[in-house]
Amino acid sequence: MYRKVLGLFLFISSALCAQNNTYTIKGSIEDNQYNGKKVYLQQLNDTRNGFTNIDSTIVMGNRFEFTKATQGNEPALRFISTEEPVTYAPAFFLAEAGEISLAIGKQNKVKGTLRNNRFQDFSNLQDSLNKQIESVVQTYSQMLQTSGNQAKMMQEGQAIMKQLQESRYDFAKENINNDLGEFIALSSFEVLTPDQVLELTSLMRPEFRNSDLGQQVISYYEAQNLKVAGGMYKDIKLKDPLGNDIALSDYVGKNKVVLIDFWASWCGPCIKEMPYVVDAYKQYKDKGFEIIGISMDEDQGRWLGTIDRLGMTWPQMSDLKGWKSAAAKLYGIDSIPYTLLLDQDGKIIDSNLRGTQLVNKLQELLD
Repeated sequence: MYRKVLGLFLFISSALCAQNNTYTIKGSIEDNQYNGKKVYLQQLNDTRNGFTNIDSTIVMGNRFEFTKATQGNEPALRFISTEEPVTYAPAFFLAEAGEISLAIGKQNKVKGTLRNNRFQDFSNLQDSLNKQIESVVQTYSQMLQTSGNQAKMMQEGQAIMKQLQESRYDFAKENINNDLGEFIALSSFEVLTPDQVLELTSLMRPEFRNSDLGQQVISYYEAQNLKVAGGMYKDIKLKDPLGNDIALSDYVGKNKVVLIDFWASWCGPCIKEMPYVVDAYKQYKDKGFEIIGISMDEDQGRWLGTIDRLGMTWPQMSDLKGWKSAAAKLYGIDSIPYTLLLDQDGKIIDSNLRGTQLVNKLQELLD
């Protein structure tokens, strides 16, 4: 009797384990053209810039199905892609134990397990917020042609954007130990603040943090964080026009307000902006103001000629590597002109001041 009970217990346990370690994805596609064609079950490749096929099946009656074993302790991110013609972007879901329903169409819908249900709630919120933003933008555009309350509409738009940002951050953080959290974080970096990105990457699994992509993301957003008001500058040493080594620290933190000016002789907007910078320097150089120019040039002759022609009498530095400049990498500079205004201790107090904005700020600080 004991053996029979034990055998039955082991049978039930093994059946439950098998059930709890598998998922079934039951999919539907709203477009009839995929009947008789393949759909592919996929995962992200090692570099996360494409997909690797896991399995395929044929769509019949607008439906398809896969049953697979789950992997690891955390649910993995999986994708469903269609055979040519590709009408829809890959639909994704979390491969966690249970039965999952995935409807593919203009707006994909997933449900059936706890985390997939929560992801769909998140997606619904994102869609709603995006529609609200579109409505605000449209109304704001119309108001520009009238005497409407543009300021109020701008505030409403900013409030919705903040809600969009916070919801993406919260959802990514909640799921940061699985593929979905990492995927949402990676697709939200333009929405999130540098601080939020760096916090999320610090919580990600070592496999991502130590990957080439992970290191690129971390380095880029550490640089972006340097440009946020309240942060401290980072020192860098380059060559001056005479070939001597000079560093930002030779000038920053010397009880002067310092402008770091990223520019290049070939940059039209930089040249157009320079008279304002020259004027600001003339007015405030004897009142505790300094400028350090960091050039994205590659041609030394052109660099030096432009300095002389425009009357840029403040310190200049460059490694003559263009966009591959160490300074561009350190500070995340991807467009110029770009300026950072530092206080007497080297803390960033403003950025990208244009035209008379620089003189107005210096008047506020130094007059």
